[in-house]
Amino acid sequence: NQVDERFELVVVDDGSRDNSLEIMSELKSKYKNFIFYSLPRDKKRKLGLTRNFSIAKANGRWVILHLDTDDYVESGILEFVQSVLAVNAVDPTPALYSGQQIHMAPREWLLTIGPYRNLYRLEDRDLYQRLIPTGQWRIIKHEKFIRRLPRSREKSFKKTVWDAFEH
Repeated sequence: NQVDERFELVVVDDGSRDNSLEIMSELKSKYKNFIFYSLPRDKKRKLGLTRNFSIAKANGRWVILHLDTDDYVESGILEFVQSVLAVNAVDPTPALYSGQQIHMAPREWLLTIGPYRNLYRLEDRDLYQRLIPTGQWRIIKHEKFIRRLPRSREKSFKKTVWDAFEH
């Protein structure tokens, strides 16, 4: 409800086992600015490679990153975008702008300096560590506008165990 035709939404499904494909196909037919890709499940492909794929498929000059299927975006995303663009107007040095559960960066630069390494749940921190010495990681303070949809205790437990195993 917050974005219009100035934005495109690129969704990458990297092997979900639910009815996501049906929902995405329906949304693709409904919205011109909705782009959807379905990748086959691949245990060797971690989150970092999926993110690189989505960045490469985007058409815009800027990319907004890491909105997951269990995120609910409340009002505030447009203000975040405006803040990033205002800072960039003063200092146009390419950078990764990070907020609370959201990132924004120039697309071509991100593909060049990154990309994300093929890591699971550490891909962000790895990129931050590579950008800190160059001064190209910038934090934007803002009101939180993304919240996670609740998970059942069973699903949370399974995810915690899986993440511990993966690390």
